[in-house]
Order: sequence, then structure tokens, then C-alpha cells
Amino acid sequence: MAKKARAVAGRKPDKERIFREIVAGAIALDLKCGHLKWSVARLARRSGVSRPLIYYYFGKSKIRILLEATKIFGGELAGFTERKTNFWETGRIDLALAESRKLLQEIPGVAAWYYLQRDGETEVGESIRKIEADHVKKIQKYLPEAGEAGARAIFALFFGVSFSPIAGPETPAKAVELVLKGLGKA
Repeated sequence: MAKKARAVAGRKPDKERIFREIVAGAIALDLKCGHLKWSVARLARRSGVSRPLIYYYFGKSKIRILLEATKIFGGELAGFTERKTNFWETGRIDLALAESRKLLQEIPGVAAWYYLQRDGETEVGESIRKIEADHVKKIQKYLPEAGEAGARAIFALFFGVSFSPIAGPETPAKAVELVLKGLGKA
């Protein structure tokens, strides 16, 4: 397992994939062992990434790894990556939501971890709440007709679309269609 993050088909692994493997492992361990009650050695075994490489990217701070998890989470689910922002700017919010659902496949425990950490008085909890607030502001920017309360409702709907295990491939497009219709934009 320790060679998982190394060369794939003779290629050097890319930084983003290594980060995701480390983050997925950290989230899984945080869920299984308790918040920060796991070791970097155990993370190395779980993620297949060597301890020296984990230290190279994150130093010896487990909290730094989990804060990076919130950045990935925020970028993917709140649409803060360049690609997702482009979807929002071109009115293809449904594609941003559809891609966000992929995070559940890559990091299956992310939804449970999010809920466990969100209300905590920790750096991770604060980071998650900031991402939520920034996402609501983003919704207000692109859908100003919604107002603040409406933006929070849309956030909740889009969050559910991203995390719901029963949502199908058509769900993101249908959710966006219903929101736009409700705002008189469709």
C-alpha cells in the first residue's frame, strides 16, 4: 500500500493527487480515532504516502493537514476553484454541483467529518464556518435576487445536492432549474 502514491504507470504522482490521498486518509483517521488522535505514521500507512513526504508538504502539524482538507472541501463544494468559478460565471452552476458530488466518491467520510467538525471551537470548525459564509456571499453575488435569507436557503439546497446519497446524475441540473425558476430567472 505504501507505493500507492508513488509512480503510476511509470509517471511521477502529481501534487494534487498526493494531497487528496493524504487528506482522505486524515479525514478517515479523524473519524475513526477521534479529532487529532491519530499519528502521522498511521496516516502514512493509511494514505500510502511516506512520512517524509507528508512532513515535506505539511510539516509535523496534523491540524495543518486537516486545514488543508477544509481548503479542498471548500474549493470543491463551495466552488472556489478556478474551474468551478468559471461554471458559476457562465451560468452552469449545475456542472459545478455535479463535479462537487465527485468529492464523496474520492473522500467518502467527508460529509460525516464535516458535520462532526463544523460546530467545534477549533481551527477546523472556524475554517468550515468561514467557507460556508463565503459560499453564501458567492451565491448572493451570482444570484442577488435571492437576498441573504434566500442565499442561505440556496446554500442548504446545493449542499444537500452535493452530499445526498440518493441524488442522481440529473439532480444538480434540476436543483439549479428550480432555484432559477423560483427567482424568476428561468
